[in-house]
Order: sequence, then structure tokens, then C-alpha cells
Amino acid sequence: MPARSEAPPQTKIASLRRRLEFQRLLGEVSTHFINLPAEEIDTNINRALGQVGSFLGFNLVAVSKLSAPDAAGEVTHIWTAEGLPAVTPGFTHLDFPWAAGRLFDGHPVHLASLAYLAPAVFAARWRAPVGATPLPAPASAKALKP
Repeated sequence: MPARSEAPPQTKIASLRRRLEFQRLLGEVSTHFINLPAEEIDTNINRALGQVGSFLGFNLVAVSKLSAPDAAGEVTHIWTAEGLPAVTPGFTHLDFPWAAGRLFDGHPVHLASLAYLAPAVFAARWRAPVGATPLPAPASAKALKP
């Protein structure tokens, strides 16, 4: 059996530090919500999405509310990185059926580019130039279950 290559100790230490920093961030975000008044929760969810998204190097993070019995879903909170246009929540499973299908199946959705969005939604929600052409949905994406 060939020898397994080990990561250098510095890489392992850096990875452990990063994991610890992330766990610390999640702890801070979680405890922040404990005594929040109800009227401040939505604003603070968006702030928390920003903290987590920034830490992970994302430029957009969204939270969706899914309802399995009637296969409905809605994006309730969205954070976008500085320099990107703000995106309002309110997308539904009908806007992104392949992404909704993945979420209903319990899988994460990762878009490498906003170009994966449907042309009408892409243009309307992000004020992209009319005629912007999206890339096809990933082959692994599944259609929304009826």
C-alpha cells in the first residue's frame, strides 16, 4: 500500500485555527440572538449572514423557508457583499426550480456565477443588461418535485 501523504504541520495548524475562528464566529452570532427583541431579528439575521458570508469569502448568502407538503419555498433573507447590488428577498421556488429541487432534496446550492440565473430573473432582480445570457443549469440539478 502506498504511503499516504500528510499535510505539512503548518497547514494543519492553519486549518485548525480557521476552524476555531469559524466556530467562535458561529458562537458569537448565536448568542447575539438570545435576548433580541422580535422586531430586530430580521435585521440581525441579515447582519449574521454578512458575518458568515464574509468569513467564508462568499459574495451572496440567502436563507430560504421551505414547505415540503406543498413543495413551496421562498427566500426570506439575502446578504450581498460590498460592491454588489442589493437583492430583495421574495424569490420563490418558481424563480429557480432546479435550485429549489436541490434544496428540497436536502442539498446545498452553490452558484459560481449569477449567470446561472434565468434571464428574466437575472435582468429584473439584479438590473443586469437586457439580453444577458445565463449559463445552463448544472447537470446535477434536479427539477422541482411536484
